[in-house]
Amino acid sequence: MKEAKRNHFLGQLQIKNILPSHPGSPWIKVTIDIDANGITTVKVTDIRSLRSESFKIGNDKGRLSQEQIEHMVKEAEKERMKSATELMPRTSKLPALPVGYEEKASDVNSYGIGSSVSNVLKETPRLNISSLQAMFNIQENNLWKLGANLEETFGIDITKCMDILQGAGLNSLGKKVGDDVLELISSALALLLILKIIVPELFPLDFSNQLSLLSAFMKAENKLKKMSIDGGFLEERLRVSVETYIAKRQKYDWVCDMLELGHTWEEAASRMLGYTSSLETKAPLYI
Repeated sequence: MKEAKRNHFLGQLQIKNILPSHPGSPWIKVTIDIDANGITTVKVTDIRSLRSESFKIGNDKGRLSQEQIEHMVKEAEKERMKSATELMPRTSKLPALPVGYEEKASDVNSYGIGSSVSNVLKETPRLNISSLQAMFNIQENNLWKLGANLEETFGIDITKCMDILQGAGLNSLGKKVGDDVLELISSALALLLILKIIVPELFPLDFSNQLSLLSAFMKAENKLKKMSIDGGFLEERLRVSVETYIAKRQKYDWVCDMLELGHTWEEAASRMLGYTSSLETKAPLYI
């Protein structure tokens, strides 16, 4: 709590009647704008309901002097350098290779996940709106497993997926993290294929941006509502799946970067599906 004593209370706001969501997966956007006169405007928006509140902070009450600001910036820079130095031994090393494994140049990104497109689909799957329910029926705890069901339902080459992940260093992560990573990439692949069915006009999307998945989901949810399919069953399953996936993804974003698969698991899945064959991508669409 020592750090909290340095904070200056400037104001507060509250958003009411926001849509419920699972713990750890709120979709809140905070925007802070400072104009030329030093007046700060803070705006908080619930992305799903689009409800928002904002307040302004003047350039006098409770504000720090210029000397105090400069001192705090210098102290923060010292702390940042100290933290970077302490973390360097852990972050500067590549994942350890499995015992008995000899690294070969051809093993690294052998499917071109880092530089070119690697398509893990066995063939162009005949997926459509009518097959969506079957896709959700093979879930376990609202996510998908990398196994025979995924291969049969979505047409994904499981062996090729494993080769890509193992070539990137999956085996060095340990069983628990490795299993979670397999579930994450499987769910990312499944969600992208589902979204491609519902809102194909949005593709390709820049999935290096974490908001891209949310933007596509919101568009897909609205489209399913207009279709009035299964009394809202599909849109509810999609919503829960996305929320569960995002909550789990937050724990392992660092693994995706460490394995050099992409900035997000959606970006890695997008490459593996061949959706990023062009550098030209569409910006996220906000509803």
